[in-house]
Amino acid sequence: MLSTISLCLLSTTAHAEYDRYWLEISEGLQYGSSFKFKVRDNDSGWAFVHSKYTEEEFFGTTNLNRVTKARHDAEFKVYGVTRFVSMPFSWGYVDAGAGLGYGKGTWSENCEHYQNGFLGTSDICDLKDGTSIGIPVHVSASWGKFIGIGVNFDVFLSLERDTTAQVGFVIPFGLFTK
Repeated sequence: MLSTISLCLLSTTAHAEYDRYWLEISEGLQYGSSFKFKVRDNDSGWAFVHSKYTEEEFFGTTNLNRVTKARHDAEFKVYGVTRFVSMPFSWGYVDAGAGLGYGKGTWSENCEHYQNGFLGTSDICDLKDGTSIGIPVHVSASWGKFIGIGVNFDVFLSLERDTTAQVGFVIPFGLFTK
């Protein structure tokens, strides 16, 4: 009996062999960036996530602090662990995952239209500072061999603040193909 348990615990078929691992760096077209370290065996794996969400827009709305009327650059950072499923192929991969995350930073709430400008509008907002527990969700599709390029979608679902999302380009480095 003891030898059977030992064989199951020490056997390579009894536990996952993570044979693929890589870094994913993404830059959002707006609203932030993310960094992920991913490990995968066959078609599933784990990702350690760090995302930074901002409220910056190039030709869009500028948020002003309601009290000072000065522009504020809100920044909310998320740290999390996600479980993802993956469809690797010889020249890239597609994956999607969700998990548990902790966020800390600032964001805007109760925004109202303030004034129109040449390159966009201004809103006057309350600046909030705090923390939040939530669910980080990510989807990536990349092409390449040991270095690649692709697209990325990140979302942080939270009860304490509005849902935040970013879409952008991703560059993976490492062993991510089949």
